[in-house]
Order: sequence, then structure tokens, then C-alpha cells
Amino acid sequence: MPINLLNSTPYEFPKQRNLQNSHGYNLARSLPELSLYRLNSQLTMKKALIVEDNQDSQFLLTVLIKSMGFSAILANNGMEAVEKAIEEKPHLILMDIMLPGIDGREATRRIRSNQETKEIPILAVTAITDKSQLRECIKAGCNDYILKPFNNKDLQEKILAVLDPPRDKQ
Repeated sequence: MPINLLNSTPYEFPKQRNLQNSHGYNLARSLPELSLYRLNSQLTMKKALIVEDNQDSQFLLTVLIKSMGFSAILANNGMEAVEKAIEEKPHLILMDIMLPGIDGREATRRIRSNQETKEIPILAVTAITDKSQLRECIKAGCNDYILKPFNNKDLQEKILAVLDPPRDKQ
């Protein structure tokens, strides 16, 4: 028989029943309340737009982005990426370059030309290895790029770097 958390009794920490942190959050809440707390926290999480036409890559990027605390918005082509960027205003865009229809460079140019989306960090996630084509990604408006195949740690570092670029010392 499955356990129904909604009908479960509140969990109590040993020896203390009213444990609160410095923000007044009661750490001895019941399991259903904790689930609702987590759900409410997710409603305010940052959004990442994943622009990728390969479903396996989409899945891997989604898992990684969610592990970093983002919600994932998916686009399968460049035109859909532009539309979703304007509609959703994500905090980050992971942009494949070789896409059906308009490619990732053109999608990036269009996103950069819109007043509402021009400041969104864009990380190109690409299999392109030609240096001149990679420079074209940056010229189109990508903040940086990472080559496929990538390891998760390197991708996470690149994401963090485009979200919080180093500031010039004055």
C-alpha cells in the first residue's frame, strides 16, 4: 500500500518540537507542508531556455539545468527560440548553433535586437570546432560557447561565468 503524505502525521525532531531558524521558518513542519514549501520555492526559480533540436541533448541539458535550480523552457529551432525568449524572458539561454530553419547565430542576433531580451546571457552549446565559426557565434551575440561533447562540470562553470561575468576593476 502506498504512503499518503497528505494524511501522515507531522514529523517532530527529537527533544525539540518548535525548532525555528533565524527567518522564523519552523524546521519541524509536517512532510506535506515541506512539500508545499518546496513547490512554492520552485514558483520563483530562474528560467533557462534550452534551444536544441536533438532530444537526447535536450534531455541532458534539462537535467543539468534543473540540478542547478533552474526551470527549463525548450525550443526545437531558432524561430521558436526567438519567440520563447521574448515571451518567457528567461534568465539564461543555452543555444545550439546548428538548428533547422534559422540557425543559432541568427536566432541570437534576433534576440539581441529586441529591447526586452538583449541582455539575457546566451551560451552557445555547439559541435562546431572551426575557430572562425566559433568567433562568429561570439560576434552574433553569444556571451561564450562550450563544445559538444562536454562534461557537466565544465558546462556548469561556463553557465556560472556567463551569469556572473568578471567586472572590470577601476
